[in-house]
Amino acid sequence: MEKRIKTYSIGDVSHASGVSVRMLRHYDEIGLLPAFVRDNGYRAYGQEDLERLQEILGYRAMEFGLAEIKIMLDGGSDRLARLISQRAALTGKLAGLEHVLETLEDAIDCARKGYKMRIEDLYKPFSPQKQAEYEDWLISTYGKEMANVIATSKAAI
Repeated sequence: MEKRIKTYSIGDVSHASGVSVRMLRHYDEIGLLPAFVRDNGYRAYGQEDLERLQEILGYRAMEFGLAEIKIMLDGGSDRLARLISQRAALTGKLAGLEHVLETLEDAIDCARKGYKMRIEDLYKPFSPQKQAEYEDWLISTYGKEMANVIATSKAAI
């Protein structure tokens, strides 16, 4: 007896994930989320594809570019390791955003009271050291290819 694998149409995946059909086709074209083509010519996705899309959406929420995401997903680590790493990155990002929010609250408080913030308080959460820590973490987690992606990103600024 032949074992059938449950598959989902591009429309099913689009509806469930909130990703447009057009974007799913783009992900397929660039090799980020390759679909397989059924006998009728329509794209279809299996469970592993759905899980990969979940990771893609997580990385997109963290503002990674598609090229960076592809490197991370194709880098050889397993799904569990990537998910744990993604959670750690989000936890770090949340902590950083909490510092930004605290600084914003301080700025609002000073503005309401007519005070000026000290220069060292204005830019506390945006330090070059913090940026370097994020970059080091990315490189140690995703390998030397990520260093090239970071360098390319900086050169585009």
